[in-house]
Amino acid sequence: MPAIVDVWVSAVKPATFELSYLFRDPVDGHECVRASTTLAFFSAVDERLLRIPAEHRDALREFLGDPLFT
Repeated sequence: MPAIVDVWVSAVKPATFELSYLFRDPVDGHECVRASTTLAFFSAVDERLLRIPAEHRDALREFLGDPLFT
């Protein structure tokens, strides 16, 4: 039986955003794992982070929720 996983955006910054994950047991629903990932776009040519366009940051904010870790 597959695990239940909630995924949401927990931070949006000019060049990065964070996804948070909450894994729950499919039988009794108890929390099994909490995790987060910071993602960034990188230019290999320029060897630097790329800023996220404002319209994409706005779209990400539609899925914004509380961070798991502070």
